[in-house]
Amino acid sequence: MIRVLIFSLFATSCSSQIQITDHIDLGRPLNLTINTLDKETGLTTVKQSEIMPQSEKYEKFIDWCRDNDTGWSASFESFNSKASVSQNNFRFLLLTNGVVVGFTDKNGNQKQFTKTTNTDDLAFLTNE
Repeated sequence: MIRVLIFSLFATSCSSQIQITDHIDLGRPLNLTINTLDKETGLTTVKQSEIMPQSEKYEKFIDWCRDNDTGWSASFESFNSKASVSQNNFRFLLLTNGVVVGFTDKNGNQKQFTKTTNTDDLAFLTNE
């Protein structure tokens, strides 16, 4: 148990560089899911759409991914996101104070990383 705890602390404290766009097929649409919580009822509304290649939203997302390839930490947690972007074995979760990226690497291993960031830079994903 102590070994697992020490490994988890070590794994989450190491900063990694991730080329996010290596895990996205840039010629295919991305799936966008926006989760909105109604504070009065406690119910969540889910809105899904596609982000088409060469659209402004697609280009902004890809630019953000390219500009944010450092400062990632491995994570083994589950997260509830306010929005997500996905494609095949790639997922990007937008949290209140950061993001999570998950993918299957070239060896078939599932990876997940988190990054604390100013999510205002990603507001274009949830704005109409």
